[in-house]
Amino acid sequence: MSHRVRSEGPRIVRKQPKLAEVDLGPTMRAVPTSKSPPPLRLARLDPDSPLSIGWWYAIIGLPVFQFVLFRWYFLLFLWSQFLWRVSRPELKLEATHPDRAGGLGFVGSATLGFWQVLLAQGVLSAAIMARGIFYGDTTFVRYKLEICVLIGVSLLWVVAPLMTFVPLIARAKRAGRDAYGFMSQWYVLEFGHKWLGKRWPSERLLGSSDIQSLADLGNAYQVVKAMHVIPIGKDAVAPLMVCPLIPAAPLALTMLPVDQILSHLLAAVF
Repeated sequence: MSHRVRSEGPRIVRKQPKLAEVDLGPTMRAVPTSKSPPPLRLARLDPDSPLSIGWWYAIIGLPVFQFVLFRWYFLLFLWSQFLWRVSRPELKLEATHPDRAGGLGFVGSATLGFWQVLLAQGVLSAAIMARGIFYGDTTFVRYKLEICVLIGVSLLWVVAPLMTFVPLIARAKRAGRDAYGFMSQWYVLEFGHKWLGKRWPSERLLGSSDIQSLADLGNAYQVVKAMHVIPIGKDAVAPLMVCPLIPAAPLALTMLPVDQILSHLLAAVF
């Protein structure tokens, strides 16, 4: 009987890879392994089972995922090439345009269409962090550097194509500041000579259009001064920064026990 148990021992260990060792003593008990992270590969191909998760991952799941992901990268490449060609001609940009980008603000708003690829990048990073949290000895707080890098790289992917307009906008901003600065200097000199000179003008100050013109000129100069060198505003950058963080947000709940989370939810509801 003991010889039979010893001969079947290796087969028991091979069929149950989660068992670190098999005690062949009187009780024949199995000692489980300690909590350790699984290998990097998601599944092992099993030739004896054609419908295993490994074959599904290798034949269907991974190729479809790679096709969709590289398709988005190709679209981003086409978008970059299109913007580069558009920026080659000498565009006439108005420094006083209300969008603070010389009239190119709509180009920055178009980058919001890439939120799907940023969300997919966030899913990949969240999966790596979840593996380290649930199977390793790490916590969610230790991934703060990786999260910052994720946000920076994701924004760089989307904002980098807009850098082709930087020389045009910078040139328009510099020309606008020179032109409106000279005009403002001339206007304030005339305004001071008329209203602050030694002789009081016959025109009444109350209701004069000169005061309103002075204020409008100051507003126009502030618009020129506040131009964005990159044609994208905060209203477009903020959603792009949030998209990669959405998949990783549930992992923050791992820092609190489940009973404590439920108690806070019940306290908030009731």
